[in-house]
Amino acid sequence: MLRKTQNIDRLILGVRSITENRCSLLEEEVNLLEKVIGELEKLKRKRKRDDSETQALIIKVVKMLTQFFVFTDEISKIIDFMN
Repeated sequence: MLRKTQNIDRLILGVRSITENRCSLLEEEVNLLEKVIGELEKLKRKRKRDDSETQALIIKVVKMLTQFFVFTDEISKIIDFMN
């Protein structure tokens, strides 16, 4: 259980570092990352959770992170195209 919590803590720190070290993020991107952190905090707090509930939370987090990276990539392509 301790290892799971440590892994979640590391992921939360990683996501927070993205939001804190990137002044170029749009408000929507920051909000999405804050939601990711919220979901990870939920996952960390819940000690007794069945596998399907854990999987659902993990899938939700992965989808939000994918959305963030795809959105960021699309914005970069648009900016490159405009330059």
